[in-house]
Amino acid sequence: MQKILIVEDDFKMLDALKRNFTEEGFEVITARNGKDGLAKMKDDLPNIVLLDLLMPVMNGVDMLKEMKSNRATKDVPVILLTNLEPDKLLLDQLEEYPPAFYLVKSNVDLDDVVNKVNDVLGNSPPSLE
Repeated sequence: MQKILIVEDDFKMLDALKRNFTEEGFEVITARNGKDGLAKMKDDLPNIVLLDLLMPVMNGVDMLKEMKSNRATKDVPVILLTNLEPDKLLLDQLEEYPPAFYLVKSNVDLDDVVNKVNDVLGNSPPSLE
């Protein structure tokens, strides 16, 4: 069973994502901010991280930088899922440690997010045969 760490401070969004990924057969680990997310990764390394940017305590950019500069977590793929449209300032911050994908919440639905995670992990959709 593949593990996903979802780092999201919006409780409703976190709950919806957790439900969808559990239904898809993932083991789901959740965190409400970047600091908590990093701590949970030390205890239970996920196959992929779904990461919000705007969070209290530690934001997603800082978590991503810490992840990618740590030998134990640097190869874990990260998909950013946020309300922020990417602008030059944000893209400059992400240049050194680019995410696997950048998704804007208002432009995708939960199925799109699940599909993108499966794409990044190389999971194939169930066969129709």
